[in-house]
Amino acid sequence: MNFFSKGLLLSAGVLLLGMGACKKSYLDRYPTDAVPLKDAFKTTTGCRAALEGMHSLMYKAADDDNFGQMSINLINDLMGEDMVMHDGGAGWFVEYVNYSTPRNGGAYIWYYYYRFINNANQLLDHIDEAEGPDAEKDNIKGQVYFYLAYAYYNLSLYYQHTYYLDKTADGVPIYHSATQSGGPRASLDDVYKEITTDLDKSIALLDGAPQRANKSEINVDVARGLYARVALVMQNWPLADQMAGEARQNYPYMSAQDLLAGFNNWNNSGWIWGSHITEDQTNHVWSFISHMDPTSGGYAEIGGQKMINKTLFNFMAHDDDTAGGVNYDIRYQWWAKSDEDPYFKFSQKKFRVQNPGTFSLDVCYMRAAEMGLIQAEAKAQQHNIGGAEDVLNELMQIRNPNYDVAQVIANNVTGYPTDTTLSYQQKLLLEIWHERRIELWGEGFRYSDLQRLAAVNTAKYSDWTGYLWYQGLNRTKSGGQDALFGNYKTIADPKSNTFLFRIPGSEINYNPNMKGHQNP
Repeated sequence: MNFFSKGLLLSAGVLLLGMGACKKSYLDRYPTDAVPLKDAFKTTTGCRAALEGMHSLMYKAADDDNFGQMSINLINDLMGEDMVMHDGGAGWFVEYVNYSTPRNGGAYIWYYYYRFINNANQLLDHIDEAEGPDAEKDNIKGQVYFYLAYAYYNLSLYYQHTYYLDKTADGVPIYHSATQSGGPRASLDDVYKEITTDLDKSIALLDGAPQRANKSEINVDVARGLYARVALVMQNWPLADQMAGEARQNYPYMSAQDLLAGFNNWNNSGWIWGSHITEDQTNHVWSFISHMDPTSGGYAEIGGQKMINKTLFNFMAHDDDTAGGVNYDIRYQWWAKSDEDPYFKFSQKKFRVQNPGTFSLDVCYMRAAEMGLIQAEAKAQQHNIGGAEDVLNELMQIRNPNYDVAQVIANNVTGYPTDTTLSYQQKLLLEIWHERRIELWGEGFRYSDLQRLAAVNTAKYSDWTGYLWYQGLNRTKSGGQDALFGNYKTIADPKSNTFLFRIPGSEINYNPNMKGHQNP
């Protein structure tokens, strides 16, 4: 079914319901509870209600493995090598682990982000005529432009190689108004021009706005944080450094205590953007925590526990038996170091329900630590070695008070290649990427990082078994179950077309502008 002919021109009722509606109403153009567009957008109050519907799309569930952004975060990590499964469990996400859904035109990611795009365009088409204060209109528009950029950016991560490999490659269609007519694929360069233009508008409109009501709303810090992610992909190192620094300036890093508290409370000082999800909003087993925490009574309890790559785990600085030892990294406690009911060895304990036996959990989409790692990488890429060291040390000394990146590199603590031609800058980047893999585990970055880093100008280590840096996907020593990987235990070439999601067949078949423009 063509998304544009059946699902793109949404009624206001669907816009407000978001992904929480049943599958039938998700596709129906005019459900019985629809509100006419002219009434829904008549006032800024109605427009803000529609915006709240967009916020809820971040976590509303449509199925067991389709529950908003957190399900896509899981997909991203499971398609990498750092998150593995001890068995297939109930079968959810296995077809992403073995790349069959992405290579067969799985529809969820495509439709999910185009839902944001269409809903955002619906608002922009009407808000200037809405009754209400101009300041309120500007705030709503600022958040809407953010969601446009957010959707196009995320689509770019899955449906084409990374920006810096080939800017002229086919990206995704761009729409500037709500429509039922499918458009052609724009170049990746044009997609990123759209993203940065939308972010510039968002920041201009949100800068100086009153304090937001809660962390589910988009403020200027969130917009700058997304800009930092985008600039990192574009290898615009000065902009990535600037935006990440500005995004995190109002959010102190999580304390050591907070890091071990289960990543389940949006009142945490280090969270920049997240959702507060009450128990009646989780759809129970259709939720992130159901798939992550075996104490929730969900899917993780019956199988498919998410585990860390055992080699990455073993390279973490730790004293095996004594917490708080000289080389102890507290993040070592994010995973079980041995079988301990209900966890298997290497199973995750980073994400936990607020109350065992329930599905209560707040979820995080952006936090200060990510911004710090972006700053460290951007500074190192600009040869600002001292600045990169300072940022990384500030972050890491919360995790290990004895951490000093210069000493880590000098002592080869994390097992770098013995290649004597490596410069200190290269070793520093390797350490930043290593810490990024550990710190952001389970937060939805590894698959897209594999592609992004393919375009970074650095030495290749395709034959290096140390496992902390190489080009391409290598799961051979991950500790995951080989049978789940299918033919994708390794993908040696990071530029391989295997990494590309294929566009849903319905879009190819029914959008006349898509004919002949499927991904390889």
